Amino acid sequence: MSPCDYCQGNPTAGPRGERCPICGALFGDMPPAGAEKYQGWTNRATWCVALWVNNERETQALAEACADEDELRALVEEWADGYAEQAPSGHPFGMFADLVTGALSAVDWRELYAHWHPPSEGGQP
Repeated sequence: MSPCDYCQGNPTAGPRGERCPICGALFGDMPPAGAEKYQGWTNRATWCVALWVNNERETQALAEACADEDELRALVEEWADGYAEQAPSGHPFGMFADLVTGALSAVDWRELYAHWHPPSEGGQP
């Protein structure tokens, strides 16, 4: 089903896994209309998470240990909460926290999970 003018296939137009009330497109399954990749990733937010998780062996190992994309998302959001608590305002609310939360809503968690859990080749683990 092709996306309508309302959702345009935008994964942030509604909750992931739910359908557009107009056309029935599944949110999170299609890149936004006209979206361009960033450094080979779906978008800048996805690239940024991959960059920082891959930056240290400990964080990479934690990402690799995640059982699914929901667990990976929860892990990264937990780290983001820690950053939000370091906001210049001294509390985890306000513009800084909204920016972090907004950026995480654009992350393609499925792509990130697949990056650390590639499908096996020829049935071999």
